[in-house]
Formats: sequence, structure tokens, C-alpha cells
Amino acid sequence: MHLLTRVGEVKMVNRGWVEILGKQVPSIGQQSEFNVLDIYFAEDGLKPYIEDWEETICALLVTLQ
Repeated sequence: MHLLTRVGEVKMVNRGWVEILGKQVPSIGQQSEFNVLDIYFAEDGLKPYIEDWEETICALLVTLQ
């Protein structure tokens, strides 16, 4: 079984992953289902922790196309 679909939907994670991620992105920790891209684009997401966020997101979006 895949833990992540081709479009970034998170299908299965362990409790520890949710605990760690929930501390960095509280809105994600409260959801039962989410897309991994939500981690980057959420208001309380990982933007402050990613160096050159704009370049990183541009590269991510090009990859998704």
C-alpha cells in the first residue's frame, strides 16, 4: 500500500509523524486527511523553515505540471 498518492494525498502515516508535523503545522495535525502540499501552502505551514521558499515552491509546481 502506498503512503502517498501521485498527487500528494497522504493515505497513511504513523502517530509519531503526525505528532512531529502537528507541532510545526498545527492545522495539518488536526485533519484526518490532507495533501502533502498543504504542508507547504498552509497559513501555519513550513514556509518559515524553507530557505528560498519561493524558488522551492516554483520548482515544486513545475514538477506537478
